[in-house]
Amino acid sequence: MTVSNPLLCTPPRFVEIVREFFGGQIDLDPCPNLASTVCAARECYRPECNGLVTPWTGRVYVNPPWGYDYLTEAKTLVPWLAKCAGEANHGAEIIAMIPTAPGSECWRDHVLPFVKAVCFVDTEGATPIFMAQPDGTAGEEVAVSFLYYGMKIERFAHGTNPLHSPFAGFASIGSVWRPA
Repeated sequence: MTVSNPLLCTPPRFVEIVREFFGGQIDLDPCPNLASTVCAARECYRPECNGLVTPWTGRVYVNPPWGYDYLTEAKTLVPWLAKCAGEANHGAEIIAMIPTAPGSECWRDHVLPFVKAVCFVDTEGATPIFMAQPDGTAGEEVAVSFLYYGMKIERFAHGTNPLHSPFAGFASIGSVWRPA
């Protein structure tokens, strides 16, 4: 289901940080919301284009559906996280925004073993982000994290990369963690 609810979209200030990190261009948004401000070069709107089946290349930003799919009786986030890990292994550079839950089974099995860095967004004073309800409306407010699958780990964390334009890094919006 493709929804059109701005409350379920990535807040514009976060979209700008992602775009800035990627050098001004997001190549693919595999699961856009009709109200999204991401404006990637390529977007996969369902049912015409299934972002879980379409190959991902270049600079990819994904804000996947969160929660539970009552039709398939499965967690909606897991297939997207598996796709992130798989496509990163094939050369795509990916940033994903998901609910913060590092102690959960989902994070333990599908995030922590594969991600290169995580930004835990500081929620104080931040634009609220909401969990989607089955009907596409906004439900409870959630804390989010940005996952990074790629090779520019220092740039993601701190913006320190002399080959690119100045960038504050994701540390400007939260705490960054990198696996040892």
